[in-house]
Amino acid sequence: MNRIVKWMLMAGGALLVLLVAAIVLIPLLVDVNSYKPQIEAKVQEATGRAFKIGGDIELSVFPWVGLSLSDLRLGSPAGFKEPDMIKVGDFEARVRLIPLLSSNVEIKRVILQAPDIVLVKNKNGQTNWDFKPPASQPKNAAPAAKDVTTGDAGFALKSLTAEEIAIRDGRLTLIDHSSGKRQEVAEINLALSDVSLDRPVALVFSTRVNGQPLKIEGTAGPLGSPPASQPISYDIKISALDELNAVLKGSARDLTGKPAFDLQLYVAAFSPRKLFDRLGQPFPMATADPAVLNKVSLKAQVKGDTTRVSLDGGTLVLDDTKTDVTLEAKAFDRPDLKFDVRMDAIDLDRYLPGTGKAPTDQTATPGTTKTAGKSTGPDYEPLRRMILDGQIAVGQLKAGKANMQNVRFQITGRDGRFRIAPLACDLYGGAATITGTIDVSQNQPRSDLQVKLQNIAAGPMIKDVAQKEILEGLLQSDLTLQFQGDSPDRIKQTLNGGGQLDFADGALVGIDLAAMVRNVQAAFGQGERITEKPKTDFSEFTVPFTLRNGTFGTDATRLQSPLLRVSAKGQADLVAEQLNFRVEPSLVKTIKGQGDTGAYEGIMVPVLVSGSFKDPRFAPDLEAIARQQVQKQIIDSGKLDEVFEKNEDLKPLEETTKGLLKGIFK
Repeated sequence: MNRIVKWMLMAGGALLVLLVAAIVLIPLLVDVNSYKPQIEAKVQEATGRAFKIGGDIELSVFPWVGLSLSDLRLGSPAGFKEPDMIKVGDFEARVRLIPLLSSNVEIKRVILQAPDIVLVKNKNGQTNWDFKPPASQPKNAAPAAKDVTTGDAGFALKSLTAEEIAIRDGRLTLIDHSSGKRQEVAEINLALSDVSLDRPVALVFSTRVNGQPLKIEGTAGPLGSPPASQPISYDIKISALDELNAVLKGSARDLTGKPAFDLQLYVAAFSPRKLFDRLGQPFPMATADPAVLNKVSLKAQVKGDTTRVSLDGGTLVLDDTKTDVTLEAKAFDRPDLKFDVRMDAIDLDRYLPGTGKAPTDQTATPGTTKTAGKSTGPDYEPLRRMILDGQIAVGQLKAGKANMQNVRFQITGRDGRFRIAPLACDLYGGAATITGTIDVSQNQPRSDLQVKLQNIAAGPMIKDVAQKEILEGLLQSDLTLQFQGDSPDRIKQTLNGGGQLDFADGALVGIDLAAMVRNVQAAFGQGERITEKPKTDFSEFTVPFTLRNGTFGTDATRLQSPLLRVSAKGQADLVAEQLNFRVEPSLVKTIKGQGDTGAYEGIMVPVLVSGSFKDPRFAPDLEAIARQQVQKQIIDSGKLDEVFEKNEDLKPLEETTKGLLKGIFK
């Protein structure tokens, strides 16, 4: 027995000596560099690109399996100015040999030195990163499924440790010859230290984007054994361009099955304008107020998987506005969105396009398409697929120069048809409510809205919105509006509907109908000017109207005051912005209180309103005035009959008529 054991030990020792000898001698006796042509040919066959190994291949086997390569180059396809798509200065990897026999991986280091990647898009749209499959492999062939825990050959990873995994001094260059743009990401460095499956891995990534710094650092893991068999925690800090700082903290789970994540996001206050400044790029928005978009911060709890994403407890601060957001999205191919947005106060006018020059980028605006250099308008297909259920509340809102409070907006929709129920707010001491539908299921959007206004102070509202003082009083109204299109011109051309505007206890500012009655020349600029600001007070002002393809029409407008009655009819062309109205006032026994105590019973001075919205013109209807005077003083008085009966000379009648015409202008 002892002899057998002795021979076995001797045999084992001999085998061990031979194994060690083989491990030591193979790298010395075998010229691995002689295989470079075969390696280069295989890579070229697989990629369809030229591949070269400029330096020597160095191989070691014991105690570390080591491989070292230098000056690696993978070329671009034919037709590109840039000959190489990928260049690598040095590559080194060292893995301990003996633990591999028991499915344990111990890495000394894996280092990629000076990788240089150049991604190019030609003027014809071709890219150098588009790899064509080898002729022997069908283009649509699906790759065989892999088991990440066991590998293709059934290797079951039990443990993994690494002292160092690093990328040093890398570079990524993006070149677009079609637009002439060039972007560069330089000084790319990545370091993973103390790598293990059973404890968090520390990572540090840094680079410079167009000369500006970006750094990401933190921890991730443990990965678990086998990898991804347990939730993976992460705590990452991001610093960008010396301006943006963010923290991402949470976990990811079931990465090999149905991936899911739980993320706490915090973005410290930063200036988007300064961010673009540091990138050397023009700011993409031209705003009326250049001081906006200078402060943004965000914090939120985000959860999701492959079927849904939710955002809870989100708080966005934009300049002076704080917004709380809750959002849920699911069924991403046909997005089903629910949201609840609550905002304290915002002036939207500050964020609208200003008079400054917009960015000169010739690309189409997102959501629009371009044909032969022309925009064809918004693409509503995403809205047609969307399912929407949301609400927005704003404490104070300024939009279109109008000031609103307690704004509430609810919207639901699907298949391109959206219901507003309602959009409501407090408005200049009163309230406004809009309900209706917006339909984008067809090429031309269609809108059908009902508007209700209650006790709104019209004077301050018109002064804010139109920057003019033209009307005062409390406004009540019920309107229906229908229109098509999404541009102001198209909306005006297709505007239909109607309703009634009721004003109480107010005044028409800029027009004094009483003065027009008592002094036609002065009121219409032909005589002595009226020094005080003209105004026509009223107790009631009612405007029933219709809208027909952009034309506002009324035939029964009425204005009443204790001393004055006015009726009006006519049209306003909203497309051409032209006016055509006839205003006919009548007075009661006196106009005391309007600056006169004389008796003017029955006298009527019709007023013609014409011109444009910006430059309205007022003129007396002289023909109507003369006709009324002749009717009253000659025909109704019986003087004409008397002349014909007595066959008298017409001279007195002529004098009477001249006197009437003079009286119109006194």
